[in-house]
Amino acid sequence: MLDIRVIRDSAAPTEPKENIATADTPSDQSFTNVDLNFVCAFVHKKRRLHREKPEAGQKQRHGFQHLRQGEIRVLELYPGSRDEKMGGTLRVVSIDFEYPSVSEQNGINQARQTNHGVNLDSSEPVWYTALSYVWGPHVFDHQIVIDNISFWITGSLASALQQLRSKTNNVREKECQIPLMGAIYSHATNVLIWLGDEGGHADPGLAIEIMQDIHSRLQLVDQETGPGEFERLHLPPSNDRSWWELKRLMSNPWTRRTWTIQEACLANSLFVGYGDVVENWDDMITWFWTLRESGLLKWLRTNEEINRLWAPSTATRVGEGEIVRYIQETRAMKRTRDKVYGLLGLTELTIKPDYSLSKSHLDVFREACVSQMPENTYRILSCIDHDQPLHPSWVPDWSTPRVTQALGYSTKAWTLYHAGGGHLGYRGSSYKSTLSEDGLKLTLSGKIFDTIAAIGCVVDNPVLDIEDPTAKNQAWAGYTELALLARAVARYATISVALYDAFWQTLLAGRDGSGVKKPSRDHEEIFSLILDSSTGQMPSLPGQTYGPRRVKELFTMASLKRRRPAKILADLRVAFEAAMAKRRFAVTTKGYFALVPRGARIGDMVVVFQWACVPFILRESDATYTTGKEGFELLGETYVHGIMGGEIAEDNIGFRDIVLV
Repeated sequence: MLDIRVIRDSAAPTEPKENIATADTPSDQSFTNVDLNFVCAFVHKKRRLHREKPEAGQKQRHGFQHLRQGEIRVLELYPGSRDEKMGGTLRVVSIDFEYPSVSEQNGINQARQTNHGVNLDSSEPVWYTALSYVWGPHVFDHQIVIDNISFWITGSLASALQQLRSKTNNVREKECQIPLMGAIYSHATNVLIWLGDEGGHADPGLAIEIMQDIHSRLQLVDQETGPGEFERLHLPPSNDRSWWELKRLMSNPWTRRTWTIQEACLANSLFVGYGDVVENWDDMITWFWTLRESGLLKWLRTNEEINRLWAPSTATRVGEGEIVRYIQETRAMKRTRDKVYGLLGLTELTIKPDYSLSKSHLDVFREACVSQMPENTYRILSCIDHDQPLHPSWVPDWSTPRVTQALGYSTKAWTLYHAGGGHLGYRGSSYKSTLSEDGLKLTLSGKIFDTIAAIGCVVDNPVLDIEDPTAKNQAWAGYTELALLARAVARYATISVALYDAFWQTLLAGRDGSGVKKPSRDHEEIFSLILDSSTGQMPSLPGQTYGPRRVKELFTMASLKRRRPAKILADLRVAFEAAMAKRRFAVTTKGYFALVPRGARIGDMVVVFQWACVPFILRESDATYTTGKEGFELLGETYVHGIMGGEIAEDNIGFRDIVLV
């Protein structure tokens, strides 16, 4: 029989409202006498604690008992058809039960997965489902009867429950189980992401079918395709409704809710429910990657004809799949590590905020950071992406979408950057990370070695245009302005580096479109061509050299439309946009070129923290002048060409305590 539990809603990051999860005792669960011994010992301990604190069981509104620590309410949802009234009864289940680690033959203790709660009254395990969904409009116009008391719920929740409940008492008809916050999600046997049913107007079957068809036809193809190939591939024409249904699926609001994404990351076994269709998450991921690698996801994002044909009044926003990538990476990390870094990874993504910033939220953000320290201190600092520093400044603002792409957050950044010394293998090296008693000041070991002397405009729309570079490239303040800033330097800070090389490498943050490799000389040649076309000079900067093709004018802007140059140009554009968007080009006092946060200004300082992947920008705090105690505000990451390989950290001299406030 299907059980359903009321917990925090995915769109409400405040105190829990009336929200849902579900549970059931599958007939195929393996449960041994040894397992029962663990459960009984846990129940005995909990009952003893309850006797010592009897006030926790007092009655509250509707006659329900207050929940003790680690308890949730599980609603046993009565079976019925979709047209019948929904009803059920509540039981209290403890979810802070954990199986002990088991000893492997190699002597390493490995945690055993706990995929159920415990009923303290019957001493029995409860396999439950937790529902990850989005409220939608806050209109409570559907009813459910729980223990003879009627409750009003939203249409989104009602449609999920109607789809999930069994039509009979046969538990084998149950499709899957669904995770929610914290221990609820990680203890759930299975998980269902509920995408809704679009009020019955969508056709989920069409969306799933075309994803499967794309995968079966293109999974082994290593080049992008488009509408011109649809007939040959036996895919529907570009104006077919199935493409609109797929676009609607790819723009589902579930992917823009912070809390629902955490739920998916924590789930042990994950499914996706959309209307009357339920699919395994891993299958969906496989189909999605084919959709993305084939170029059809990009085509869906930009194809407005489908909207005009099938939903002219509906706005759809299809992302690039970064949220899906993040969920999959975090789920893989969860299999090999004890911690899931839920909130941290979300800052890499452009997620619509579900709430406005308040002091209470800042406290939650700070506590989330503290829980990940010291191991993830530098990852937390790489999450800083503000116009102005918060207080404390080392706490990321998760209430607003990130507008820059992180430089040093992901582990792949260590393949390119290790400004604080060492390399990827040094990540476990000890470094100073000390919090003050009040939890507001963070002290790290760092070296302040330079300040910003000149700075360009914020780059709002980084574009590498080959049709009319002199006009359209003004969107990122113009090559000419940035080249003038660079040209003002007599020679680069590192003598062995040509001024031009430092310039173009800085504008790409020293990486290609993949983000894990350095750009090639092919990237440099194409960039040089576009730069000269934009400035009207040849060379545009000292140190700019040319190959035979450029000298003989055999390599021109028209050449970039040919297949191989066009492919490199596309990669160059990805790298350029990732590095430049919402950042500023700057020149330091010592003559280094840098990409700095949009809130940076002349006089701000460049700091390298010991063992950190990337440098950061600091500003002396106003409190330094009023209290006499030194402190710095953190503005965010920076790329500084010539120090990203640990050049200034090699001697380990000059590091001192840096207090972030």
